[in-house]
Amino acid sequence: MMWKRIGIVGDDLTGAAAVSGAFAQRGFRCVLETADATARTPDHSAGQGAPADLLALMTESRHMPAPEARRVVASATRHLVAAGCTLFYKKIDSLLRGQVGLELQAMLDAMPGRSIMVVPATPSNGRITRDGVQTRLADADSGGVDAGAFIRARPESAHIPTLLHAAMDAQIATVALDELADPNALLRTLEDAQGRVIVCDAERAEHLHVLACAGLRAGITIFAGTSDFAAAVAEVLAAQRADEGQVLVVAGSASATSHAQLATLEEAGLGRVAWLGEAALRAGDHEGLVRDALEAAQGRPAIVVASAAPVEGGDPADAAAVAGLLAAAAADIIASRPVRGIIATGGDTTIALLHRLGVDRIEPQTLLEPGIALCAVRGTPLDGMTLVTKPGAHGDAGCLVRLVTALAARSRNNAGSASRPCAGPVASPA
Repeated sequence: MMWKRIGIVGDDLTGAAAVSGAFAQRGFRCVLETADATARTPDHSAGQGAPADLLALMTESRHMPAPEARRVVASATRHLVAAGCTLFYKKIDSLLRGQVGLELQAMLDAMPGRSIMVVPATPSNGRITRDGVQTRLADADSGGVDAGAFIRARPESAHIPTLLHAAMDAQIATVALDELADPNALLRTLEDAQGRVIVCDAERAEHLHVLACAGLRAGITIFAGTSDFAAAVAEVLAAQRADEGQVLVVAGSASATSHAQLATLEEAGLGRVAWLGEAALRAGDHEGLVRDALEAAQGRPAIVVASAAPVEGGDPADAAAVAGLLAAAAADIIASRPVRGIIATGGDTTIALLHRLGVDRIEPQTLLEPGIALCAVRGTPLDGMTLVTKPGAHGDAGCLVRLVTALAARSRNNAGSASRPCAGPVASPA
């Protein structure tokens, strides 16, 4: 499924931050609003003006009166929709504290007719869901329940379908642990449960991954759980994004060598160059360059922006302006669609791009060709992004063709980001 932006609703700060962190760890640009975000105009960015991939709202609704909590969560959900979110995650407590069913119903009030996949198991903290009951792994075989104070005082609340049914209008469906062994059968079960709230058993991190894969394949757009399940959803989405991305070529050198390499790239059918011309340079306009580049890149492995202005040996201010405009265009492209790697030619252009993206650290990993380094971006929401640095006048005419071909065959995961694609079945425990 395709998504535009992810929306997170959490009833407390630490939970919303943990879920956001699970996505940020896997390369998503995240913004967490800590004030009353529902009253604001939805214009959210994550550093250097780049649009956020994920917007998280904290509702502080855990201890509100029920009518107020339902209103606040529904309002937050509508705000996320207005902000362009198309995929949603509701953080719930692993001890089922708070108004879990009521807040899920509030999200459905704002987005009626959707399914919600509920996966509250938290294997990292020893909490599992078996036969719809939230319990500790250590207590499961003895029939005990979680020793947390909330569930200890209200053991009936540990049965999740019962808890949700008491507070929701939607029908409740369940997925048992043994159903995870056959991903195709699991997919059919989820598709047959469209429009319902689906409570899923899980005991291990592998189960969470299987459920995330199946839920996304089934077209479910609202997920609910702890930060463990959020990490599984983020892994699957990160892998999808890496597999779908194009290579971005940013060529700031106006040397004859660089232009010959760009011409060879076009002749090979790998990309069409969007040129930064004199008029755009004088006007300081990079938006037209972005439009041209995205249109030219349709159906091609590479998105290419390059300088047509012969600034070398000329006015240094022009060279800086070219680098700045190419960097601005590249940053907008990266913010607007999946990019699996960047090839930057020319030192001025490369450093301008890194500054624009807020990157102050890269990890050189190897040389692809003499003088051409393969690096990974480190320490930002783009952590793990592949970056190739190439001197402008370096290499023969086929150099860019080889570099684009090499990067097109790599996934972002090869450079170190945490993502895992969907694979085969995971056997349930005996």
